[in-house]
Amino acid sequence: MIRELMYELYSNLRLVIGSGAIVILYIAAAVFIARDPGQKRENIPLLLCPAVAIGTCVIRLYALIREKISRGTAQKAAVLFTVCLAALAITSSGTCVFSQELSSVAENDMHIPGGILEAASAVKADDSTASVLTMPGWDAYFSAYSSEFVLPYRAISNEMPEIPDEDERILKAELSDHYPDMKKVARIAGKKGCRYLVLSEDLWPDVPVTKYGYEEMLRCDGCVVYRKVEGP
Repeated sequence: MIRELMYELYSNLRLVIGSGAIVILYIAAAVFIARDPGQKRENIPLLLCPAVAIGTCVIRLYALIREKISRGTAQKAAVLFTVCLAALAITSSGTCVFSQELSSVAENDMHIPGGILEAASAVKADDSTASVLTMPGWDAYFSAYSSEFVLPYRAISNEMPEIPDEDERILKAELSDHYPDMKKVARIAGKKGCRYLVLSEDLWPDVPVTKYGYEEMLRCDGCVVYRKVEGP
């Protein structure tokens, strides 16, 4: 248990100090706290937190300057020099102040395939609370992308014996086939008011779904988004 706690502490320290200036400043702060005769013993545990240790040293250094230099102009000059020296240390002692995990731009951490991500973005931009019929298994991606999506046929992602509803079993069977009957798919989708269909590009029906009240809205990498044609 102690080993796990020490490893967690080490990992958290590495996450914060990264590979840049804080490493150098932390080492200097540790030496300063250990050698400063005016430092209280209660402050020694501050070494466990790099940011706090550095902050404590900055405050202590400022206090020492005020104690040693009493004249106004000299005191201001000394404080200014200290600030410039700290800035120089930060800008020249490393390539990254914080860990890349803290300073890098957030990316697609949901691991949604690119085509599905583009399709979900397009549907949300067109109607953020849309009712969507997706391929079996894709509903999880849409749910992860936005909780506002209405996904009435999520059960088709289950195994066939676990699907109690007849329409959902039909959808599962048709969308698991490379040559689905799109008339059945469109009819069932219409029952729950699915305005959008997000289907695999690998489906090759004899009659496309565009013949049953849907129009092609977007073709992405591996999938196609269809939108229900609104009446005049």
